[in-house]
Amino acid sequence: MSRIRHRRRMGESYDIPVSDSPPDLVSQYFSLAVDKNPSLEILQNLSSDEYARSSLARNPNCTEEILQRLACDESVQVRAEVATNPNTSMELLQQLSCDESNIVRSSLARNPNCTGEILQSLACDESVQVRASVKINPSTPEEIMRNLGSSRDTCKMGHDAKFC
Repeated sequence: MSRIRHRRRMGESYDIPVSDSPPDLVSQYFSLAVDKNPSLEILQNLSSDEYARSSLARNPNCTEEILQRLACDESVQVRAEVATNPNTSMELLQQLSCDESNIVRSSLARNPNCTGEILQSLACDESVQVRASVKINPSTPEEIMRNLGSSRDTCKMGHDAKFC
């Protein structure tokens, strides 16, 4: 395994381990995760690469338009990254609360930008992993925290009934 040195502005540099990936591709992956202005063109050029889409979804500078596209991605990992992105809109967070994957819903439940309403819905989720993630979210209201310890019968609406 070799290493590539990728230089960014302001004198910062990063070493990236590389296996057999071409240097241009590794550089593009790195840029997707840190670029201040990722473009829709980049997404379209790398749309067949799950790792690239995941890196882009993780980027806190990702635009709403790109996040909307990535929220419907076939990859669970990409959707999970959108669920944790600080720029994901409330509308998309609500949409992701209905995702079929408990991995996506669990990632969403850890997002401190979730509203109490979304967290309440996730607190009633059938998945123990999702409910545990709600419990560790610092934004979870105290009332929801108290109800998490009691039976699921205390949920007024089931998970699917709220937003889905």
